Amino acid sequence: MKDKTLYAIYLLFLIMGAIIVGVAIFAIRAINRDASSSDWVNQTHAAIYELDAMLSNFQAGEGMMRTFALTGDVRDFTECRSDYFAVLEHHAVALALTRDNADIQSSLAQLEATVQARLVLADSIKEFTDAGKSDEVKRALRRDAGTTPVAEFELVINRLRNRQFELLSERDRESYRRAQTTRFVVGLGVATNLLLFGAVAWLIRDTLATRRQLTQTLQQANTVLEQKVQERTGELTAANRRLTRENMASKWTTLSQERQLRYNHAIVNTVSDLVFVLSKALNVTRLNPVVAHATGLAEEEILGRPIAQFLRLPAEEAGAPTTDRLLRAVTEGRELTSYPAELLDRFGKFRPGVLSVVPLRDDNLVVGAVVVLRLLSPL
Repeated sequence: MKDKTLYAIYLLFLIMGAIIVGVAIFAIRAINRDASSSDWVNQTHAAIYELDAMLSNFQAGEGMMRTFALTGDVRDFTECRSDYFAVLEHHAVALALTRDNADIQSSLAQLEATVQARLVLADSIKEFTDAGKSDEVKRALRRDAGTTPVAEFELVINRLRNRQFELLSERDRESYRRAQTTRFVVGLGVATNLLLFGAVAWLIRDTLATRRQLTQTLQQANTVLEQKVQERTGELTAANRRLTRENMASKWTTLSQERQLRYNHAIVNTVSDLVFVLSKALNVTRLNPVVAHATGLAEEEILGRPIAQFLRLPAEEAGAPTTDRLLRAVTEGRELTSYPAELLDRFGKFRPGVLSVVPLRDDNLVVGAVVVLRLLSPL
């Protein structure tokens, strides 16, 4: 019978291994998500930095454009264009950082259009200044003061920055939830494995205790069995001696019976009369040599055949079998003496004689008969 405890231990170790693999896979995925989230956070902070730089350079460009309108210094104009081009450079970087967000891309396109419009305004002020048209410069500035491109630019920048900060907050909350989930899963896996390990230790301890108890029981059983074997060996030795004595006695008895049987056969064979040994069914089972000599038949031709084929007795009634009296005598266990009978030889001649029948008994049961026939005429 196979040990089910060993299979249970194998199963528990398999479950523990599956839990460890599952926790490891979950932890690796959480780490990968955290790495991706960290990359996204860095990218978001870079986008915020670019937006802040855009706003700062845009405000600097606005200030330098108005300074140039007042002073007419070419260096102020150059600084103004440099600030606006810096805005466009930060704008290009912001576009690359937020290429996956269609809403931000649309807002950045609007900011680019505003910057291009401010460059056009700065160029027109430069042309009016170079032509000495100070009045045109003032009118251009007054018209620009009636519009809201700068306020809209700042509003869009602030809205984009706030949206990025909101995304960062959402990502922080999501990272916190993932971290909590990871701690829970890892803790649950460790606790479950500890419980399973305890179950394995308990199974091993219980199995060892059971095996020790079984070993003690087997040792006790072996001791009792050895005692019984020794007792049984002694009994068998005594029985063997007794059987040896009985076998010797039986052997001597058998030899004595065989010797007596040979004596009986020798006696029967020396009788001058015809001797038939019959079964209860009146079949010939043994005969002496005189029978074969008197009938002229071989012993094999007579043995096993009915006696009626060789002897004929006078019938008591007409039509009755000639062996009816012989059969009744054998069946009833009666003896017949000096009863007339005739012997049939191999030539079909009947020879008269006198028949005697002695029943054979075994434990008071008739098992056959001995028929002795004395012929009245010499052989």
